[in-house]
Amino acid sequence: MEYNNFDRKEFKNLLSSVLEPYKTQMSVEEFLSLAEEVAEEVINGHHVLRHVKPKLPEVGMYAFSNGKFSFDANAYPQLLGVVAWVTSDENALSGQRGLILLPNEVWGSWHNSRVKNGIEDEKDGLKNTLALIAYSKRQKNALPAIDWCIQNSNDNYQIFVPAIEQLSRICKNADKINMALKAIKGAGLQEWIYSSTEHSQCRQYSVLSSVACVGASSKCGKDVSTRFVIAF
Repeated sequence: MEYNNFDRKEFKNLLSSVLEPYKTQMSVEEFLSLAEEVAEEVINGHHVLRHVKPKLPEVGMYAFSNGKFSFDANAYPQLLGVVAWVTSDENALSGQRGLILLPNEVWGSWHNSRVKNGIEDEKDGLKNTLALIAYSKRQKNALPAIDWCIQNSNDNYQIFVPAIEQLSRICKNADKINMALKAIKGAGLQEWIYSSTEHSQCRQYSVLSSVACVGASSKCGKDVSTRFVIAF
């Protein structure tokens, strides 16, 4: 590497500004490794970064409230859950890169009455959940699982119930997810699980987690669970 007329402070500032948006998504070791691997080119005697992409976590890793991921559940404080799905799009924006499955679950009926809400998006569980939150607040405790989202979300992240396509993708990774959940004594993916996608007045789209089979369960079912995710 040619260092003639190379301003180390200028390069350090450039490196910091470019990597700043990604620093919370990796450990210090990963951050330094990325800095070493990044491509460089010489323009007017200065070295500049050509490509910077965050390294996406793997399914089965643990996610923490500081935005970091690790295969060690004790790596950082405030464990959120397990990485349950990761996009194949390397250019995906924050909030579209993957889903973190929380270790919590709610068992029992989805709805306390047979009402069609018209909330039927099959891909966007966050959109469905926000609409259901508004409905639940008007109806006062009509949706037990959605009330759980209301009580446990905060300013840093919105908890939501995955749409049917999102839930199906998660259940295809059930083996890895369940291993990680078992290690932290979380609730494993089991039997039928409600999605946030409505099927009809009486039924909600659901997935049989053991085989990732899509079906529709009664909204008043007592043997169906609801799971919760956070997008990253």
